[in-house]
Amino acid sequence: MNSTTEYLLIPLLLAFVFAVIGCGQGETGEAPFGQAEDLPVAPAEDKEIVLIVVYDNNPFLEGLETSWGFSCLIEGCEKTVLFDTGGDGDILLYNMSRLGIDPERIDAVVISHGHGDHTGGLARLLEANPDLEVYLLTSFSSGLKDSVRSYGSSLIEVLGPRPICDGIWTTGEIGSGIREQALVVETDAGSLTITGCAHPGIVEMVRAAETVSADGVALVLGGFHLGSSSGDEIDRIIAELKALGVRHVGPCHCTEDKAMESLRDAYGDGFIKVGVGKQVDTQELE
Repeated sequence: MNSTTEYLLIPLLLAFVFAVIGCGQGETGEAPFGQAEDLPVAPAEDKEIVLIVVYDNNPFLEGLETSWGFSCLIEGCEKTVLFDTGGDGDILLYNMSRLGIDPERIDAVVISHGHGDHTGGLARLLEANPDLEVYLLTSFSSGLKDSVRSYGSSLIEVLGPRPICDGIWTTGEIGSGIREQALVVETDAGSLTITGCAHPGIVEMVRAAETVSADGVALVLGGFHLGSSSGDEIDRIIAELKALGVRHVGPCHCTEDKAMESLRDAYGDGFIKVGVGKQVDTQELE
């Protein structure tokens, strides 16, 4: 073999080696909970109601990007709904791509409150799919509403409780300071309450959710906003959640470590570890 042939073969051999061992973005070290490719995202009609956390500052599946914020996809109902969009549109779309989620498969997006770590990915999402229904609280800024309209998307302003589709409701506006809405998903296992940050208080969010759905609360998932809470206050909140009949908790985003540990200790098997890439289906809650 002459030197010219060897020179041409070396790049081909290197390409073959890299293709075999893999060198995708973020795939370094051992995956503690599995790879992003392990998560099958099938068409909604082929599965139970499923929640998929697509944006969070807590890791779960390796190969996905973590960043401060929250976003959760709900599939298996009449419509596929995205709750919140995280803080960065590029990260949101990257994680969705890794999880096999096509933005055009989403029918509606609901924004919990107006902070940037929940609205930051909205513009990039609307670029990818402008044919979305976007549910914003009436009290949100006119700038955010005008931005949604500029993409030609359908803007729906929310004040009180209202259905998004059969089986999915928004609580409507909760709180008098930072106003927020939660999402309620009705399932055979009970209702699922999804919160963005729960600024009005996680107990208040659950109480509002219970006025929307008569089903027992199978799960509360999302930000619990307990970072500045004392140990006694956290214990009181846990006791109130249990008194309200909350059977499972999936705290993430702004819950913070101290409260996370207390919730894990109190709920035991009813505690669900949540991070970006986590999938929860109704079978897990029965």
